[in-house]
Amino acid sequence: MAEQAFSFAPPPSVRPAEARLPQTVRLGWSIILLVFGGLVAWSVLAPFHGAILTAGHVTVENEQQIVQHLEGGIVRQLYVREGDQVSAGQKLLSLDPTTADATIQAQEARLFDLLGNEARLTAERDGRETLVLRPGFDDIADSPRMKGVLDSQKSLLKARNETRATQRRILEQRISQLRTRIEGMQKEISTTDTQISLLEDEVARFQKLSEQGNASEVRVLSLKRDLSRLQGEKESLRSDIAATRVQIGEAQSEIVRVEQDNRETVLTELRDVQTQIGQLTEERSAALDRRNRLDILAPSGGRVIGVRTHTVGGVVTPSEPIMYIVPENDRLVAKVRVRPADIDKISIGQRATLRFTAFDQNMTPQYTGEVINVSADALQDPTTGATYYEAVVSIPDEALNSETFTILPGMPVDASLQTESRTVLSYLLKPLMDSVSRTFRE
Repeated sequence: MAEQAFSFAPPPSVRPAEARLPQTVRLGWSIILLVFGGLVAWSVLAPFHGAILTAGHVTVENEQQIVQHLEGGIVRQLYVREGDQVSAGQKLLSLDPTTADATIQAQEARLFDLLGNEARLTAERDGRETLVLRPGFDDIADSPRMKGVLDSQKSLLKARNETRATQRRILEQRISQLRTRIEGMQKEISTTDTQISLLEDEVARFQKLSEQGNASEVRVLSLKRDLSRLQGEKESLRSDIAATRVQIGEAQSEIVRVEQDNRETVLTELRDVQTQIGQLTEERSAALDRRNRLDILAPSGGRVIGVRTHTVGGVVTPSEPIMYIVPENDRLVAKVRVRPADIDKISIGQRATLRFTAFDQNMTPQYTGEVINVSADALQDPTTGATYYEAVVSIPDEALNSETFTILPGMPVDASLQTESRTVLSYLLKPLMDSVSRTFRE
């Protein structure tokens, strides 16, 4: 029995687990544990760069220049085509001047008449016989049309002066006649006074003789009637003199009134004419400005793109773009749209990987730029109404100076904006931690 018990006991150098597991199994478990441990360590320690995928287009850093016209018009001549290089101030196209010229001519015809009226009214106001054009219009003072207007106004001034002089002369003649009449009546009064004095003496003498019985009473009464008649005539003459003096005063007042009315009329007309001149001068300046802007010039040097008018006689819509000019020395950048939900992850200086999708992706490498600007507020797409933020990403020189391809404004570009580095474990635990945080807040 003792030998049997000894024979069934395992050798002291062999453990039970090793006896049960083959060597290949132990090796497999070791590899699994090693890989799992490595994954855990990698998820805890290894950084992982996130990215925000966006799309946009290539443009110039300082924006392309829009060529447009405020009033629009009909194309008279085109001087450039799509892709042409132009310099600042170069003529791009001209609009038909027919309408502008007709407007200016009509305004100038009216302005010439008003200036002539003003010169004539000013001369009437100041009592001059010469016409002087207001300052600021020396450029048209010697024009045949202006001279013709001034000659016509001189004739009108002369006629009006003669009319006023005739009116005054008639009134003055009437005053002179009335004064002569007064002088005649005063002489009649003097003669009447003499007759009255003589008749009074005669009445007194015959009255005395009548009292003595040497003269008839009838004679005395006849003399008294004659005396009374003469005294009545004298009073009538005095009354006529007073009435005539009133007429003289009225005639003198009429002279003053005519002069005053004429002056008020002149001043009223002058104010009205000067107001019209001011308004018409502004309208003429605006019309001349429109005429001078019929030649549309390049706002800056660069390349012409986006030409929308190609035909002589075509219509240019007011304030609508006619073409665009890409500034020649401006650096190209990529402008991409960022969703509002991702804007908190975007900052200036952030790295971005650029892919220009217009080229063959097998031949065009990716380039690394950085964010140089972010819009301060959300923008809105006018077509879709979607809101977004605009990020500007620099394009490296190696891409801009490439010999195998040329980057042009307007090309599409995809950008991958790198976010802050995080571990895999933080990505896996973040949803759980957010859920726990919300649970505790509730």
